[in-house]
Amino acid sequence: MRLTALTALAAGTPAAQPGIAAAKLAEALFKDFPGVNGETIEIP
Repeated sequence: MRLTALTALAAGTPAAQPGIAAAKLAEALFKDFPGVNGETIEIP
C-alpha cells in the first residue's frame, strides 16, 4: 500500500501551519479507508 499526499497552500495562512495541514491530510487520507486503489481526492 502506498499513500501520497501533495499540498499547495498559501504561505502565512492558517492552513499552511504544519500541524493543521497534517491533521487535515491524515483525516482525509484515512476517511473511508481503504477506498479505491489509485483514487485521487481533493481536500478543501
